[in-house]
Amino acid sequence: MLLLNEEKIRDLYSSLNLGESCIDKIIETHKKVLCLGESNKFEHAGVICCETEKINYFTDNHPTRVSYECHSNKNYIVIHNHPKSTPFSPQDLYEFQEKMFHRCLSIQGHDGTAYVLYRESENSIKMTKNEISEFFARVKNLPEHVDLSNKAKKEIAGETIAHVMGWQFIKEEVA
Repeated sequence: MLLLNEEKIRDLYSSLNLGESCIDKIIETHKKVLCLGESNKFEHAGVICCETEKINYFTDNHPTRVSYECHSNKNYIVIHNHPKSTPFSPQDLYEFQEKMFHRCLSIQGHDGTAYVLYRESENSIKMTKNEISEFFARVKNLPEHVDLSNKAKKEIAGETIAHVMGWQFIKEEVA
């Protein structure tokens, strides 16, 4: 099991100006969703309420999706694992766009890679679920002479959509 060290995880969330105990909850959640995912190869989500610092965990017992609940009048940080260590999916990006109460959406890959999206402002534009999926498909189908892995193509698509939406996209890997 690979996980970023605690200092790197703290750095990933430093721009959110959270208290030390909330950062500790974030580190705990990164560890827990990774451990749960390693044990059964399913996606798991930890939802941290920024105000109460309460953590709720969810799973659909499925390797490529997880549903979770949040109350829309609070600020949340959602951390979920991707067993294949892939970056944000079109569904992840669409849900982040639609759920304005998310301050941050994170993925903990089983290879130690972490991806983080921050909402820097309210979305100035909206994309439909189909538009996001179509953009991913266009990037995935780049000409053969563009020698990139599918993971790299997903990273490019996700980072581009984040930029268009005014979100900050961060990737951090285990050294």
